[in-house]
Amino acid sequence: MGDRGTYDVVARKVRLLLERFRSRPVGARVTLTAGTTEVEAIHAHLRGELGFHEVGYAPVTAAAGAAHALSEAELTAIYAAFEHLGEQYLAAALAGHNTGFSNLHQLMTDLHEGRRKSLPCGAGVGLLAVDRNGALNLCHRFTGSKLPTFGDVDTGIDGVQLGQFLGRAADRSGTHCATCRIRNLCAGGCYHESWLRYGDPHHRTYHYCDLLRRWVDFGIRIYSEIVARNPRFLNAHIEPRRAVA
Repeated sequence: MGDRGTYDVVARKVRLLLERFRSRPVGARVTLTAGTTEVEAIHAHLRGELGFHEVGYAPVTAAAGAAHALSEAELTAIYAAFEHLGEQYLAAALAGHNTGFSNLHQLMTDLHEGRRKSLPCGAGVGLLAVDRNGALNLCHRFTGSKLPTFGDVDTGIDGVQLGQFLGRAADRSGTHCATCRIRNLCAGGCYHESWLRYGDPHHRTYHYCDLLRRWVDFGIRIYSEIVARNPRFLNAHIEPRRAVA
């Protein structure tokens, strides 16, 4: 908008959306880049002030050394903030309320449903991304990249090539994932993160392993406490969420 900031305009439109759109919950997704670690303040604003039903946070995928990449110290600070928000989530859940912390709420959903992932995400399974030339990319993050595409809008999906890609992604042989205790919740990590870090979308995101194991272990503790102390929360907030997803 020329030399003016866009925040006030976007915030006003968001409030209008949340006031008028009632057919299903509206969530927000936050990409955390270098210098942005104040997760709790962001959550208080987006959930508490603007009124999003859920807010989820994704550390940016970036090549090592990129200007917008998070440092190791920043990642540690973000995960510490996640755990603090998680303790707030637990306290609210025991009282029958949902704080809208999507990262933990999704983990609660996965644990409650007994989900076993063979693939890390829905890229190539539940979604493909169309670029400006009509080519079908693995996901929105790969548009404009050199990763081969999987068909186009004119000829359709290249099922053979896509099937081979997904088959390789699901194969854990020869990787640390084969014996990792969280393999069925992580399934190897983000394809795009691996592409940027290692030049191979199938390379496991080993640089995140310790943090992810810590996060899942934390989530299992939170889930166990909810099951033991207020299982009605799961019926009221987890099962209806899946019904509208």
